[in-house]
Amino acid sequence: MPDANGAQTSGDNRQGETPAPRFATVAELEREVHRLQFSRDLTREFVRSTGSMKKVMAVVFDRVVEILEAEAGSLWLFDIPSSLNICHLAAGPAKSQILGLRLPKNEGIVGQVIAANKPEVVLDCTRDRRFAVAIDQRSGFRTRSMICVPLADAGHAFGAIQIINKKSGVEKRFTEEDQRLVEDLALSAAIAVRNARLLESESRVREMKILMEISRQISSSLDLNLVLGMVVNMANELVSVSGGAVALLAENRDALSLAMLSGERRIDKADARQINLLQLMERVRQSARAVYVPNVTFYRQQVVTADNPWVDYLESNHLTALWSAPLRDEEGVLGVLWLESQAADFAAGNKSDMLVILASQATVALRNASLYRRIPFATFLAAVSDKGKSWFAGWRRLALAGVVVAGALLALQALPALHWVSGSCGIEVRDGRGVFMPMAGRIEKSFVREGDRVRAGDPLFLLDAVPLRGRLVTLDANLEQLERHLAAASIDPVTLQRLVAERAAVRAERSRIAEEMTHLSLLAPGDGLVLTAHPEGWAGRS
Repeated sequence: MPDANGAQTSGDNRQGETPAPRFATVAELEREVHRLQFSRDLTREFVRSTGSMKKVMAVVFDRVVEILEAEAGSLWLFDIPSSLNICHLAAGPAKSQILGLRLPKNEGIVGQVIAANKPEVVLDCTRDRRFAVAIDQRSGFRTRSMICVPLADAGHAFGAIQIINKKSGVEKRFTEEDQRLVEDLALSAAIAVRNARLLESESRVREMKILMEISRQISSSLDLNLVLGMVVNMANELVSVSGGAVALLAENRDALSLAMLSGERRIDKADARQINLLQLMERVRQSARAVYVPNVTFYRQQVVTADNPWVDYLESNHLTALWSAPLRDEEGVLGVLWLESQAADFAAGNKSDMLVILASQATVALRNASLYRRIPFATFLAAVSDKGKSWFAGWRRLALAGVVVAGALLALQALPALHWVSGSCGIEVRDGRGVFMPMAGRIEKSFVREGDRVRAGDPLFLLDAVPLRGRLVTLDANLEQLERHLAAASIDPVTLQRLVAERAAVRAERSRIAEEMTHLSLLAPGDGLVLTAHPEGWAGRS
């Protein structure tokens, strides 16, 4: 616009020209609005997230790398038991070299950020003395600039997000605005991780209750077929399975045979699928370790050879995953437990712990049921007990009582051994000594008869070791689960103290049980004569 003298002012723009300073400011505002909207959407997604902690972290990491247009990045978590920072997620050219890397507590910039719980923006990593040069030397990747923000909960950092080498912006360096944005995202991520932890804790408590109920039902029965049926059919309450099976080891030969299939399936020795299944279960028995195929598609990609029996079985039966483990205790292998599913990763994480405990409880129950079947007439007496309740009712019960009374009277008159003999009798016992069991339990075997002479240290009775062995198996399973939890990353101090206390209690209980296992035999305290009436009939007494 002209002034009083008709001249144009220097601040005006000619028609058709674009004001460069104003255009740059609008572009920055638009970019900032876009980032804030993106941050809001991420925050909403993180807070609403109900997935596992690992999935939540993966979402956090990928979105942060995307929004900052970075060249690479990594997500680190502090592992309390080992006092190491572990890389759980990575992106970029050196992903394979960085993923799973373990660094001492305060090493590197990421270690300092987690220890101080303070974010850092490093414009030139080569000039920062905290920078771990060895990582770049090992991976062949060159780190120029970095932004590192801690993941914190209740004032304590449990990890950090590390973004490397920005690909855009002034001199391709991170700015304070980038730092603030990542801090907001890290705060939302920490909330999401905390919610995921709470959900996982609640899920584990629920699963433990289910497992305890299954264990109670399994251990309360001595019927072998009933135990087998509960094991294969109730596993679906812990994990998502579409089928299960148990194969037992025959006593007279070194081979497995199918003993139970889930659902209404019948065992058919001529069935091709069951033959293939039994062959795979035999492999599990011979390897003496659990087998887990979480995803047949991924597993097929990793298999070098075209012929793989595990993949072939899953694909031919339209299944996705399988889990199998030997059922064994201190006495040896009893059989193999097999679970198959159409859901991928059905036995991942703590689910695997639940299945290991289930297998241990099933082993104890099967061992007890197997020993029970060896007792003479046990099966016959059980059948009579079940059927006799309905048969001996009404007039039959009265008639049976009359027959028993009449038979007793005839025996008193007919058998000479039951006649009374009158006369005086004197019995003298010199230096009589009482012998007591070292602990409570059921007598499994008696080595002496009335009137036998024994020497000091001779065995008199043997207590049943099955309950103690079962208790040891349970304690070992509990101890293994506690060790896995203690080795897990991101465990808070309160939970750590509780787990350490529980582990100490389990170890003490196991030591006590192991000590009792060494005192199952009752030995004669000295030379003498057995005066107890009919000790050979004490087997089975408690």
